[in-house]
Amino acid sequence: MSRGLLYQGVYYQTQLLAQGGKLGIKIPARQVEVVDTTAAGDTFVGAYAAMRAQFSDEEANMSAIIDFANRAASIAVQTQGAQGAIPFLADVPIEGSSVLQALFEQ
Repeated sequence: MSRGLLYQGVYYQTQLLAQGGKLGIKIPARQVEVVDTTAAGDTFVGAYAAMRAQFSDEEANMSAIIDFANRAASIAVQTQGAQGAIPFLADVPIEGSSVLQALFEQ
C-alpha cells in the first residue's frame, strides 16, 4: 500500500500502531480528562492536514506537526459531542513547544 501511495504523490504517511509497534515519530498522549472521543480522529487528521498544507515544504518538522494535531485532538476529547468539540486552529495551544512556536513565527 505505501508504495502505491508514493506513486500517487503522497510523500508522508502517518501510521497509528498498537502498543509495541515501531514508529519513527513518537508523540506521547497528552494527559487530559476525557469526556467524549467522538471527534478525536477527525480533529487529529484535520489539524494534521491543515499544518501540512501551511508548512508544506520538505523542511517542516513532522514531529511538531504531529504534536500540534495531538494537541488539537486532546482539546476535542474534553468536550461532549462532535462538531462543537473541534477547536479552531487558533485555539490550539503551542506554548511549551519551541518548534511549534518557531513554525508559527515564519
